[in-house]
Amino acid sequence: MGKEKYNRVAMKHLWFLTIAAYILGALAAETIKAEEQTNTPQQGIKLAYSFSPGKINRYKIVQKMTGTRTITGSATSDLDMQLTSIIRMRCIKTLENGKVEIAIDTEDEYMKISGKAIYGYKPSKDVRTIQLNPNGSISGSSISNQKESKRRHALDFGAVESILLLAILPDKPIAPGDVWSAEMPLPIDTKSKLKLDFQLEEIKTSSDGQVAIIKQKLTTPINETNQSQEEGTRGSQAGESTLTFDISNGRLISANGSIHTKIETPISVPPVPGSTHSRSIQIVDVTSKYTIELLPEQNKAQ
Repeated sequence: MGKEKYNRVAMKHLWFLTIAAYILGALAAETIKAEEQTNTPQQGIKLAYSFSPGKINRYKIVQKMTGTRTITGSATSDLDMQLTSIIRMRCIKTLENGKVEIAIDTEDEYMKISGKAIYGYKPSKDVRTIQLNPNGSISGSSISNQKESKRRHALDFGAVESILLLAILPDKPIAPGDVWSAEMPLPIDTKSKLKLDFQLEEIKTSSDGQVAIIKQKLTTPINETNQSQEEGTRGSQAGESTLTFDISNGRLISANGSIHTKIETPISVPPVPGSTHSRSIQIVDVTSKYTIELLPEQNKAQ
């Protein structure tokens, strides 16, 4: 039981680190730079999110993490965890300059460890509100519920729904083959930067209209310059994903990708008999795969 409890805590902590890059990517509006291609401006197409007051988009997010956890001086243990979430995004109102205010909450959520459901796992009932720019970047966020109302920094590693905001769109019209990028300092290590690279792979026509297929790559060094493991967390992340964006309706349809994460963290451990040593290094080496799927609209009566 103790091991299971630890794994549940570890899952929550590690998952936040794994999605951190995507959360940060959603906030990188100020540093987004579209690289213009020759002979394509007239052929370009504008990508932008579109919301109307009262509109609700529901998404199913499945995140699976496999890998190992090692504590120096101890045996290596396997990690096999999965989190499935149903997230709702509701447009509250439109704002100036094309911005909208969005309320995001968790409709349902459950966790599995080594293929076994974790009973008693309770998803957060918090409702997070954000101001979303047309290109998908966040200009502000908060969180509130019936018991309390407080501000939460927009760089919220714990918000599972932030993975929905990974698709940062360019501010200029683009054509297939065009690329753009974004980067910004990490809050846990201001000397390191998250780097996101995007490419518009192709434009397709579906029953719903035009859709854009976007490739994304990310790299995230964490305290890369730290030479001493005792100074704090260090590591790196690298991943690739494919995004499908509904051009006609201005919304993300689906996404799938994977991120490889290796993190080394100093931790306190109970000293073994005959030793006063209480510090060790935890090394987590995991691959996280995720899928996002836009769910059918519900009837208003529901």
